[in-house]
Amino acid sequence: MRFYADKTSLTLTSPSVDATIAIGDAIGRHATKGLVVALCGSLGMGKTHLTKGIARGLGVAGWQRVHSPTFTLLTIHRDGRLPLYHMDFYRLESASQMPPEMIEAIESGEGVCVIEWADRFARGIPENAARLNVLIEDSGGDNRRLALSGAGYDTAALFATLRAK
Repeated sequence: MRFYADKTSLTLTSPSVDATIAIGDAIGRHATKGLVVALCGSLGMGKTHLTKGIARGLGVAGWQRVHSPTFTLLTIHRDGRLPLYHMDFYRLESASQMPPEMIEAIESGEGVCVIEWADRFARGIPENAARLNVLIEDSGGDNRRLALSGAGYDTAALFATLRAK
């Protein structure tokens, strides 16, 4: 895994699905109550694999079976260190189409919200939310470039862990 970093951002290259899951695991281990992880990237870039890793890092039993909630919009995993609210904005046209359960999960701050396709409409995420933005892009073959940045979330310990891998 290669990386580039400054104080507020970190860019990693993941050579495999397993490495992407390991990055997610580190995010899950460092996640705090109320964190919103905003995942962006085109189809097949590894957003759900990263989410599996986050689930593993949170201690979710059956993390290997985490799948994208494209049609259900929200899947809740309550058996980890913190609840994991896995959301998918792909099929939504606007924030007004968000089911009340999604809004409540984001606003309550009781767990960790992972949102696939978060770039579809940023207004679905409160401005004051502790947020980790992750952009995943193809960088040839199985390689993925992950650009991480924090907003209202202290990324120092997470970035130190990821640099050490």
